[in-house]
Amino acid sequence: MSVFLLLTTLLGSGGTKGNTKLQIAGAIGVYEERGKQKAASRIFNSIYKNLTDEKASGANIITIGNGMFVKDGAKLKKTFVTTMKRDFYSEVANVDFTAQEGTRKIINAWVSNKTNKLIPELFTKPLSTETILALINTLYFKGKWKKPFSNRSTSVKSFKPSNQPIIKISIMHITESIEYGKFEQLNIHMISKPFTNTRFTFVVILPTTPGRLEYPDKVLRGEIELPELMKQLRPTQVTLGLPRFKLDTSLDLVGTIKSMG
Repeated sequence: MSVFLLLTTLLGSGGTKGNTKLQIAGAIGVYEERGKQKAASRIFNSIYKNLTDEKASGANIITIGNGMFVKDGAKLKKTFVTTMKRDFYSEVANVDFTAQEGTRKIINAWVSNKTNKLIPELFTKPLSTETILALINTLYFKGKWKKPFSNRSTSVKSFKPSNQPIIKISIMHITESIEYGKFEQLNIHMISKPFTNTRFTFVVILPTTPGRLEYPDKVLRGEIELPELMKQLRPTQVTLGLPRFKLDTSLDLVGTIKSMG
């Protein structure tokens, strides 16, 4: 999602021209001959408002941050800066990329603040002194379970990660009526556990045969449409055991973005 928002921001800002503009437009599905900039702005605002809709009620379930860090001395048109701030809710700041460590700390502090310290260090190494522009997007989510797990129902159990040895881990347990479905033809079953005061839910997809991840992977890659599966879920009394976990990963998406056009 962050990559899509970044590409939409680049196109909508008017800062791309020629073949670069065409390639970014194709990657995000904007095929109009004219008005690509306005189309990108509409797409960004539609996604932004859809994701942050609860913000109007004070829930602050999802917050999105856009930051543009520009090389000191680079001249930006006032219309460009205005568009970035008005249409893409971006903060624009000049930084000295030759002061590598100082600039790294400035950007990391901005990201840490936007993610409530969940990402304290986006850049572990200084950026190149040749950097002209760093465009950063953050997406922060915080929700509470509609029906929370009880600490008294948490116990240490054996857990088998994919392609790894068995480990001991804290497992949260709860028995409740939630949306559940079993899809024999896909070798999967899934649940949807809702968060409180929001339209967001936490979806778990498991293979019915342990270790067979072919179809769960297809769902994650979008080869099988998740919304269609969720339409078939029904309220069911389920005993759910969910590991306490933390995800921390870094992805090189250059190849992926190139394959998108």
